[in-house]
Order: sequence, then structure tokens, then C-alpha cells
Amino acid sequence: MAFLRRGSRPSSGTPFRGTNLVGNLEVSRGVVTVGLVLGLAGTIAALVIPVQLFGEARRNDQLSSQVTAMNGQTTPVGFVDDGEGVQIKDSGPLTAVDRDFVRRVMLAGLWEVPAGTKAKSAGTTDAVKTAGEHMVAGHQALNLSVQTTAQILGIDKMPKEANPDQKNWLAQIMSAPPEKFDRTFVQLARSAHGMIFDVLAFTRTGTKNSRIRALADQADEIVRDHMKVLENTGLWNS
Repeated sequence: MAFLRRGSRPSSGTPFRGTNLVGNLEVSRGVVTVGLVLGLAGTIAALVIPVQLFGEARRNDQLSSQVTAMNGQTTPVGFVDDGEGVQIKDSGPLTAVDRDFVRRVMLAGLWEVPAGTKAKSAGTTDAVKTAGEHMVAGHQALNLSVQTTAQILGIDKMPKEANPDQKNWLAQIMSAPPEKFDRTFVQLARSAHGMIFDVLAFTRTGTKNSRIRALADQADEIVRDHMKVLENTGLWNS
């Protein structure tokens, strides 16, 4: 059989109705090329997406490891386990660390409100009086949030009085003579606020409960405000 030249007719005289062979070949080649590209793209996507997901999962696992072993610790300093394990709540899992945090925030208010009240009346400078006002207002607001959070989440065993260390700090402030009051108040209050930062960071980073996270955010804002007004007195490092 003879090959037909481009544009020729078959010997029977019937018009050749087929499309251009070279054109067909080029189109077919193009289709194959597109198919290969799409297939290659699909293969790459199939390889890349799992890698990305694996990378994300690995980052999450690393973050989780950092949270549960912050500074080489699995719990914050001074943590007291209530033995009630993890409780499932509408706002997320509630751990013993979460509950301990709520109780600690309540404890802080039990001594800082009276200490701030004393500073408002006994402070010898406006800066010290202002610091006392901020401590009272901040912890009164925080106490309400703590009580609400504890009630909603069913956290019991809430403290009713300050712990021994806090009672000691409060006793020093209450008994300080006028010439030593400002410095005693500022240094003890600032030191106590500094201790809570690690607990705040540990709890805020590790909790999976939205209500605990909100309380930690509020507490962090208030603690930073108290640190600022205490440092504005200029007595914290003297």
C-alpha cells in the first residue's frame, strides 16, 4: 500500500475525509505530554502532601514534648496533684495541672488583696499607693473569674486562706515600720509575682481547656500590670 502524500486523494476518487495525519500525530503527542505532566504532578502531590502532613505532625509532637518537659519538668514548680486525673469537660480536658493552677490563682488573691489594701493606706509615696490600688483591683477581678471558672468546671478544694509562705510575707508587710514599709511591700510583692510567671507559662502553653486558657490570659495580663506598677516605685532593686 502506497503512503498518501499530504493533500492527495485516494485512488477510488472518494474524497479523503480523515484529518491531517501529521496534525493528528502532533495532537496525540500533545495529549500524551499533558497526560504525562498531569500524572507526574499527581505523583509529586501524593508524595509531598504526606511529607507535609508528617512534618506538621512531627512539629506538633515536638511542641507537645516541649510542653510536657518544659525546663526538664513534667509539672510546674510547687505542683500539687489532687489525684483526680483528667476530667472531660465541654471546654476541653481538665488536668490536675489545670486545677492546681486555678487554686494557685485563688491563693494569690488571698494575701495580695490585704497586702495591697495596706499599701494604699500605709504607703509613703504615690507610686506605692498606686501599686496597692492595682493589686487590690486586679485580684478582686481575678477572684471573681476564678470562682466562676471553678464553679463551671466543678473544681473543689478551693483554698480559703493563704499558705504559710504567703502568711509570712503578709505579716512582714503588716508589721513593717513606716520607714521600711514601702521597700518591704514592693520587694515581697514583686518577688511573689515573679514566681507565678513560670506557672502561668506552663499552664497557658500546656492546657487544652479553653476556660483555663482564658483564665491564664487574664492572670498574665494582671500579673504584668502589677509588676509594672511595683517597678515604677523604683524600690524593687534597692
